[in-house]
Amino acid sequence: MKKAVLTLFVVALVAFSCEKDNELENSTLGSNPYENPVLPYVTVERSTTLRTDSSIVVFDLKIHLDRIPADLDMRFVQQGIIDPFGDTVVTAKVNGIFLNKKIDGPSNYQIGLFDTEKRRISALSEYTHL
Repeated sequence: MKKAVLTLFVVALVAFSCEKDNELENSTLGSNPYENPVLPYVTVERSTTLRTDSSIVVFDLKIHLDRIPADLDMRFVQQGIIDPFGDTVVTAKVNGIFLNKKIDGPSNYQIGLFDTEKRRISALSEYTHL
């Protein structure tokens, strides 16, 4: 009987000592900057073709001020758009921007902010008009 109690005690002691502590308890993972793509500074709110057979599209843009770096002086910033033909349009407007588009098939545009003082364009985001 003493051996059975001693055996149970040893088994319980071994089982208890083999339990692992959760060393990651109450810890959180930080955000991985390479996991998610960079959020665009400028996005297209609406794009409409003037007529069904037209090669002109009208864009309405939205500038996300909360995503823009603090060191960028917005007094010298305009919107830069590269159309499917490689032409660049720089404008201060955000609504009613007229751009060329392909008549057959989708048109891809690259949109970003253009610093007129330093003559640099920000990271470009892609937009496809169908």
